[in-house]
Amino acid sequence: MIARTPPEFIDSEGACEGHEREIKRIDAAGRIGGTSRKMERLREQRRYHKEEMWRQGCGR
Repeated sequence: MIARTPPEFIDSEGACEGHEREIKRIDAAGRIGGTSRKMERLREQRRYHKEEMWRQGCGR
């Protein structure tokens, strides 16, 4: 089960930046490596942030 937290930001630009920061943090954690469970959790978190960015129209 994936814990989904609401975005911390009100405006879409701030939300987009927040999602980008989270993706960078997740990518850095993924480069460190770890158990398969940890890597799967990181993939799910990254997918969540990418989907939220798409929904909010980030980068369009």
